[in-house]
Amino acid sequence: MSTDKITFLMNWHATPYHAPLYLAQAKGYFKDEGIKAAIMEPNDPGDVTEIIGSKKVDVGFKAMIHSLAAKARDFPIQSIGSLLDEPFTGEVYLKDCGITPDFHTLKGERIGYVGEFGEIQIDELTSHYGMSPSDYTAI
Repeated sequence: MSTDKITFLMNWHATPYHAPLYLAQAKGYFKDEGIKAAIMEPNDPGDVTEIIGSKKVDVGFKAMIHSLAAKARDFPIQSIGSLLDEPFTGEVYLKDCGITPDFHTLKGERIGYVGEFGEIQIDELTSHYGMSPSDYTAI
């Protein structure tokens, strides 16, 4: 039996999000199919889209919003599946910090975000409550 090789590049260090891939490797599913799989973690998660688009790896994991951005930049990528049926993101704050569910208490505050599209997501979320980006500072 010939052995095919495939490289997977994670979008972050190993998390439960990646469990199906690590489980397949641990259970020998790749080996059973004659596939030699290499699972790699990025040094900088911000580089993953470019590495995938430059054809240095076979398959990469990225949030769908980053995949759409890569297509918009004409990276030669194709989305082939999804591990989650919703984004792996959310908003968190301390229970007793005074933030209200309508986010109006964020006016004049600094809001932290992660990733290329974090600020866009914050702007979109707060716009549903009648706020504009000038009402807060995204950091």
